[in-house]
Amino acid sequence: MKNKIEIAKIIQYGAIYISKCEQYYYLSLDDFVIYERNDLKISFGLQDDTLNDPIQLYDDFRIIPVFQLNLTNEMRNFLEKENNKKITREIKNLNENELYMYFRIICESDSLLGDRWGRYAKECLFNAAIEWCKKYHLPYNV
Repeated sequence: MKNKIEIAKIIQYGAIYISKCEQYYYLSLDDFVIYERNDLKISFGLQDDTLNDPIQLYDDFRIIPVFQLNLTNEMRNFLEKENNKKITREIKNLNENELYMYFRIICESDSLLGDRWGRYAKECLFNAAIEWCKKYHLPYNV
């Protein structure tokens, strides 16, 4: 039986919180094992230039980068969808770090907002993982 990606398990590897984030997780297409960047350097002797070149990584090693979804961007989308004019105005000019801190503070003071965010973030990661599987023609289980 061919390996399949378990969406519920892979989503934890795709979450990032800053835009300029080095790729950290990779998937071996031979055995569907997830490797951390440093593990690939040690186990396979790969250098940063190879790890930063997805075409060479795929062609030479059958390894692909795991999807990444910037959850700070999704925090902004989530807050804008909450339709709270005060919050929308307050977050308008915040950078990623400021938005992240602001978001953590308001979620601590509003547990229902935190609960809604948790469901929203999981759905975003779930959808990003499925799109990644489709992009690379990977079989997956929902």
